[in-house]
Amino acid sequence: MHKERIQRSPFARLFCSGTLLLLVAVITGCAASRTVQYDQVEMVRAETDVPLVELLDVGIMLFDPGVPDDVTEPDGFTFPAVRRAEARFMPYHLKSTLEDSGYWGSVWVVPERSDAVDLLVGGRIDRSDGLNVEVRIAAWDATGREWMNKTYKAKVAQRSYSNYRDRSQDPYQSMYNEIANDLLALRQGMDDKELIRVRQVAELRFGADLVPAAFSDYLEEKKGRYTVKRLPAEDDPMLQRMRAVREREYMLVDTLNEYYAGLYYELSKPYEDWRRMSREETLTYQELKRSARMRQLM
Repeated sequence: MHKERIQRSPFARLFCSGTLLLLVAVITGCAASRTVQYDQVEMVRAETDVPLVELLDVGIMLFDPGVPDDVTEPDGFTFPAVRRAEARFMPYHLKSTLEDSGYWGSVWVVPERSDAVDLLVGGRIDRSDGLNVEVRIAAWDATGREWMNKTYKAKVAQRSYSNYRDRSQDPYQSMYNEIANDLLALRQGMDDKELIRVRQVAELRFGADLVPAAFSDYLEEKKGRYTVKRLPAEDDPMLQRMRAVREREYMLVDTLNEYYAGLYYELSKPYEDWRRMSREETLTYQELKRSARMRQLM
């Protein structure tokens, strides 16, 4: 029996070759996507004592969890209860990071905006699943000048959850280090005169909020920016009383931070366990999605 010899047209051969090249490219791309680049940012630390004039006091507000108050059910890898816990955990760890740098004065976690500090920092958690973290950070000083409004992202390696690592280093430490470095760079861009003015405005704003009749005339406010019109005399009795009240305010914030510290250490272990598990589940989910795409293409 005569066997018919089938000859493929050039178009058919080209189509088969193109399909093969496409599959090779897809497979190569999927393999490359498994090679994840992890972030590693070192924090800049003070090597000598920082002059007192450069030590601004910092208040870090509790973060916005990034989920509405009335939402209680999980949405994908977003768990409202975990996010609300993170909104208290993250500010305290950022406080510890800034303190460790040695470049700042007193650093506190505060429940809301405060006129008692020189620099106020706020944040919103946009993503946190143990593998990826994304946080929006804003900062502005007592004069009303905005220092930053920036999104920080990090991708977390498995070794970040090792039991043998430095336990003071959070798995998201690279993100905290980057925030601290950026704040430092912005502060170092200011001269001593500007830093002194920030501290003066912070003190007068606290006084104006406490006793408007006595201190509001010392400041001028235009479109959210504050400038000093004149300074009270150092021996002014009202100034002395205001400073005494401000010190008591600091003592109250110190007590509040003891509560936040207790909550931070209580959450540390279960929160890290959750992030470790969530990271693995996130990677598994991503792998399943890649496999499903490959099967569909094949």
